[in-house]
Amino acid sequence: MSIELTEPIRITRKGFDYWIRVPLSDESHAIVYKDDNFGDGPVLVRIHSSCLFSEAIGADDCDCGHQLESFLDELKTSPGLLIYSFEEGRGIGLLKKCEAIGLQQAQGLNTSDAFKELGFSKDERDFDFAAKLLASMNTPKDIRIESNNPLKIEALQREGFNVKQAHLDMNRTPEQEKYLHEKSKCLGHIKN
Repeated sequence: MSIELTEPIRITRKGFDYWIRVPLSDESHAIVYKDDNFGDGPVLVRIHSSCLFSEAIGADDCDCGHQLESFLDELKTSPGLLIYSFEEGRGIGLLKKCEAIGLQQAQGLNTSDAFKELGFSKDERDFDFAAKLLASMNTPKDIRIESNNPLKIEALQREGFNVKQAHLDMNRTPEQEKYLHEKSKCLGHIKN
């Protein structure tokens, strides 16, 4: 299934041009890339969900914003694509994310337990659409994904991609390290 996309628009960031396309059928995702000549692969890929607190405010306890910035910088020299999903709070939305954080702060719950308390699974997102978007961009089948989330890897494999992990080397705060440990323990994320 090919997904129809808008024509690319150019956005300049830190002196480099990036191209953005949006699916005509789903405005909750965008594709960002430096050049659509990906070669034979492997192509660098990141599936990234929006995170207001980290991306806009720079929250100390979340590394989403740092991961996004590092990936965009890496796209300057490596062929690849970013699938940006507007799925705040692992797909539960900003309002419920705020409620979950309130539970964490008031009751000392971890993120997964706070989600459960609100009636959600640990991760409400579905990464199959993101994998189909990659296929719609004629991405080579050999990819390197910058993610520790096994659900993203499984979705890409279901779409026929040969997936290897690529890890960002980042300086993390102690709060971010604690959160990453929690994601490994509670969500099965692969530690690097």
